[in-house]
Amino acid sequence: MEDVLTTLEGYLQQLNDIGDDIRRTGDAWRKEREERERLGLTGDAAIRHYNDWMEREGMPELKVKVNDTIKSDTEIGTKT
Repeated sequence: MEDVLTTLEGYLQQLNDIGDDIRRTGDAWRKEREERERLGLTGDAAIRHYNDWMEREGMPELKVKVNDTIKSDTEIGTKT
């Protein structure tokens, strides 16, 4: 019975971790969008802003690719 409880506690922790990740991702998306809209960024500038934001937040897996290239100020050396 203890093995079952230990397994269930492990599942509970995994679900809590998933919930934390989802909340963190949602917060990052919301804050990035608010700043992008406040700055009036569109097109490539908006994509670079989003990608740089996701990189700073430690979520590079969420960066957007355009034509198989990730657009980022830090990668192309330009600011918009």
